[in-house]
Amino acid sequence: MRPLSAEYFQELLADQTPPCVSLYMPTLPARPPASENLRRFDSLLEGASQQLKKVFSQHDTTSLLSKFHDLRDDDLFWSQPAASIAVFGSPTVFQVHKLHRPVSEYVEVADSFHLKPLIRAHQFTGRFEVLCLTQRNVRLLHGNQDKLEVANLRNVPHSIQEALAEGTDQHRIGDISSGPVSANNTDLERFFREVDKALWADHSRQSGLPIILCAVAEYHKPFQTISKNPNLLEEGIKLNPDALSMDRLKEEAWKIIEPYYRRQIDRVLEEFGRARAKQQGSEDVNEVAQAAAFARVGTLLVDADKHIGGRLDATGRVEYGDISEADIDDLLDDIAERVMKTGGQVLVMPAEQMPSDTGVAAIYRF
Repeated sequence: MRPLSAEYFQELLADQTPPCVSLYMPTLPARPPASENLRRFDSLLEGASQQLKKVFSQHDTTSLLSKFHDLRDDDLFWSQPAASIAVFGSPTVFQVHKLHRPVSEYVEVADSFHLKPLIRAHQFTGRFEVLCLTQRNVRLLHGNQDKLEVANLRNVPHSIQEALAEGTDQHRIGDISSGPVSANNTDLERFFREVDKALWADHSRQSGLPIILCAVAEYHKPFQTISKNPNLLEEGIKLNPDALSMDRLKEEAWKIIEPYYRRQIDRVLEEFGRARAKQQGSEDVNEVAQAAAFARVGTLLVDADKHIGGRLDATGRVEYGDISEADIDDLLDDIAERVMKTGGQVLVMPAEQMPSDTGVAAIYRF
């Protein structure tokens, strides 16, 4: 299981110029309740404004929220809603993310961004990729059990013709691409190798998501044999992807990915149980905070819905406070960000799957 890359969140994880506004909101389809989305957004902006006014002047508050209001008036943005949105704003940063999974309504003003819901939306819970492979058509789909979309592949050959074109007789390759399937085993092996190498170098290494191969049955064993991609799952979809609808592809993929994710979670929970028994893990918030400050946390499990007002200093000392104050963040969020910055893995999980009720469970590095 590959850690979520801190590079993906680099700007949001960096030291910020406060105040930092984090806004999360589920969205409804544009037809007909677009006005309801705007009403919810206005309500959350008002909440942010009230928090900001406690420590800033009206002018500073208006200036900071101006880009949020510009987004509010962007008709094109609201006409193409996803399941939810996440918006982050500070004096130096403004980012908008459309998310494929719902989030709870939440707005916070603090000295850093609140990233737990965003981390959860991009971690391994439910997200996967499907490599659709035929001689004439190479596609990569990404998404979750709700939706699959075509990914933009860079430098990956889209057909056997493209993969074998360099240094190969063009007439023969033309026959392969336009006529009946006629490539020999050597051609196929080279084709598979080129696809696998390029997919890893220019996409899969960065995404870290599990990949399901969808291809006719006879392609699976040779592709699995040559593949060097650690994200490729052993089980695949043994059907011609070009003959399947997007809904059918999603259905077949989820049959494979759901038990895969359950096994991953069970494995981490078992690992935490062993680590705690050997005093190589902890669920104590103060202990975990200090370990995170000194890069000793290898894996952190954090409660998706629990919030503890507080902040950390450079040594990991915890200062508790009222989370409604503009300079106080969710302590659990701060710990998670510290772990990600030091290369640890963070899994944001629902309370019922957490092995503790403190909000955190850490497996230490040794």
